[in-house]
Amino acid sequence: MIRGTTNDCFLDHPKFAPILSRTEKLDVPIYIHPGIPPKGVIDIYYSGLTNHGGMAEALACYGWGWHAETALHVLRLLYAGIFDIYPKLKIIIGHMGEMLPMMMARAERAFTPGAGGANQRTLSKTFHEQLL
Repeated sequence: MIRGTTNDCFLDHPKFAPILSRTEKLDVPIYIHPGIPPKGVIDIYYSGLTNHGGMAEALACYGWGWHAETALHVLRLLYAGIFDIYPKLKIIIGHMGEMLPMMMARAERAFTPGAGGANQRTLSKTFHEQLL
């Protein structure tokens, strides 16, 4: 299980290539579960909120931020071509797809193969083949 970013880096960073390669060879999935947002994100997006009943925490974590971050993580992996480099890599995401199902049509248009990213397949195809 990976909890959000690791030292402020997503899994598309080249330093994670050995982990992704080994994960694929072992035929085991990686579960991306959101974590507490990095301090810089908290400072920009969530500071200064009146914390009535935990509003800042809810926005940063379980009410919105976690899901947006995990969806972003998956989109970064897609756009970087990680799923094509490691075609047997399996990624588990929770919470009913972490916003991706509801944003699928829009993301399909934005991240079409050949539109500047390294991805060779659509998000929906990758989602069905490599996301659990």
